[in-house]
Amino acid sequence: MSTSTKPRRWFQFGLASIFVVTTLVAIGCWGYWVALPRWKVYQQQMSFEESVKLLRSGVTPSAASKAIRWPSKETTSIVTHDAQGRPVEMVIYDWPDAIYFVYYVLSRAPGDRRFKDESCISVEVFRVPSIPLDYQSQSKKRRDQANRAKPEEAAKVAYFGDYLDFFTGDRDHNHGLKHEIIHADRAPKLVP
Repeated sequence: MSTSTKPRRWFQFGLASIFVVTTLVAIGCWGYWVALPRWKVYQQQMSFEESVKLLRSGVTPSAASKAIRWPSKETTSIVTHDAQGRPVEMVIYDWPDAIYFVYYVLSRAPGDRRFKDESCISVEVFRVPSIPLDYQSQSKKRRDQANRAKPEEAAKVAYFGDYLDFFTGDRDHNHGLKHEIIHADRAPKLVP
């Protein structure tokens, strides 16, 4: 009497099954390493936008920076004067897919050069596209500034400078700069 034992067979998969499993694993990996980080950044950016929409005239820029939900805590701040001689401060928040400019008109009297943390008479928040890789400034002044900057910073210097000139100067002529006002709170004008 001979007993024949069949050899043990390992799991067998069809080609279609392997393709489906490989596709599902690839989708899961893409979701974890690509989609999830983008989703988290998107949520943080929407939280940031909600917080800047709460800014009101009368706030100081330092108090506003504490109230704004900004995960990086790294900003660029520029203090200058606008075309009417009023002191202004522009704080720049750089996100992966957009740049936000928070533009404060300060309550200091024109000509007063002392800098102190003071309340603003208006606040505006602008969203602009990210810096194009080959960005060239619209003005000779900003091109000269960009040429003096480090090569990796030149486009940033030119881009921020062009927007600073636009916000502080004549807003009717934007030289093709694209922007969106997402919040504005201006103090009411006093009637004499």
